[in-house]
Amino acid sequence: MEERVPPYKIVLTLVLAALFLAGIGLAILKIPGQAGPVQIVQPTPAAPKEIKVYVSGAVARAGVYTMAEGQRVEEALAAAGGASPQADISRLNLAARVRDEMQIHIPLPGEVLAASSQASDSRIDLNTASAALLESLPGIGQVTAQNIIAHRQKNGPFKRVEELTEAKLVNSSVFARIRDLVTVR
Repeated sequence: MEERVPPYKIVLTLVLAALFLAGIGLAILKIPGQAGPVQIVQPTPAAPKEIKVYVSGAVARAGVYTMAEGQRVEEALAAAGGASPQADISRLNLAARVRDEMQIHIPLPGEVLAASSQASDSRIDLNTASAALLESLPGIGQVTAQNIIAHRQKNGPFKRVEELTEAKLVNSSVFARIRDLVTVR
């Protein structure tokens, strides 16, 4: 007569076999020389480019200051020791980004400023301008302004003003009228 194996022995054998296989699997995973856990390394951002700006007028210390590209007029004013008590800073765009070789003149009340000494560039930045500001340009209507904004959102910031014609956002006659009124920063 055939001897019957008790069910608990079958279960015990299966459990031991599973533990044995799990142990072998863990041993294989811990073989020396294999790479450890995956580490994600974030790229180090490039250091901002240094630029020079000249701060003049009603400030504590007029002079040439080294700034990081992308800093604001407000920070250049602080580097010059701040505005004097008589300064009329309401005529400046303190939020404007500084550019290399820029002169920032802090005026006194009633002082007439030459166009070239203004702290902010009067040209419209294609990469930050609102639709209303773009519409203030000759030959640019609501549809074209929206197309310019949609283009920069889809393709990233403009690198050159000539991209307006290359992307067929404006025709050559409109571009000729606005070329000196726009910039890219």
